[in-house]
Amino acid sequence: MKSAAQPANAAPDFCRADRLPFRRLDHQTLIVNPQSREVHVLNGTGSRLWELLEQPRTVAQLIADFTAADDIDANPADIARDIEGFVGELLAKGLIVENRSAAGAQR
Repeated sequence: MKSAAQPANAAPDFCRADRLPFRRLDHQTLIVNPQSREVHVLNGTGSRLWELLEQPRTVAQLIADFTAADDIDANPADIARDIEGFVGELLAKGLIVENRSAAGAQR
C-alpha cells in the first residue's frame, strides 16, 4: 500500500474518501456510499476513528491516539490489532483511501 509520493519505507496515510455523506447521531456515525448503495453504521469507537480520519493519518498515529485516550481501557496490543483490522475494513469498503497527496507525504 505504498504510494509513489512516499519513500519506500514510509507508512501510508489514510483519510476519508471524498464526498461520502455522513451524519453523526448520538454515539454512532452513519456513512452512505452512493457507489455501492450501502449505509454503514459506526459505533462510538468507529465514530472516533472516522473523526480522526478527517485529516490524513497513519495507522501508527491512529493507534497512538487510541492508546493515549483516557476513556479507553484496553491492552495496547489489542488496540493495535483492532485499529489495523478496522482500517483494512474501511479501506475495502471504499470509505477511506490511501492519501496520495504530496502534502501528506511531507509530514
